[in-house]
Amino acid sequence: MRYRAVVWRPLVITALAAGALTGAQGGAYAAPAAYAHHPGSVRIITFAGKCFDVKGASWADTTPIIQYHCNGGANQRFRILGIGWGQSQIRTFAGKCLTVTGASWANMTPVIQYHCNGRANQRFRILGIGWGRFQIRTSGGKCLTVRYGSRADRTPIVQYRCTGTYAQRFRFFR
Repeated sequence: MRYRAVVWRPLVITALAAGALTGAQGGAYAAPAAYAHHPGSVRIITFAGKCFDVKGASWADTTPIIQYHCNGGANQRFRILGIGWGQSQIRTFAGKCLTVTGASWANMTPVIQYHCNGRANQRFRILGIGWGRFQIRTSGGKCLTVRYGSRADRTPIVQYRCTGTYAQRFRFFR
């Protein structure tokens, strides 16, 4: 399956933080059913060429975010909504937010989907690191990471101290 790479530049990141790329107007976002075809949704691609995925396409709170082969499912599309101060929420197809479990700052804490509540464990900073790659940093100053740098399907996405390893580098595609 072919994807069109999203080109991110400082101006685009500024627009993203303001919500312009997500179609957000005053904090609003498209209904979950529209995510699969919404121009503001993206796929988050790991170093292994796999997609962030809401496990089992579940709509339930606490569903893990995993790495899985890209299959075009709506559960592999995310909306990035700027919330100010250089922070973003990352929303799933179910209209829920990526969340660091239990607001923990510990390494290896799983990332799940959970109803959006505005708490710090649902706020991320997306930082360009060159060559079209990005780190996604948590409010605890850690980075989203493919656990143990695995290339396998169903590998959980966790937070871990930022080391610059390939398992912490992501690309965004429309």
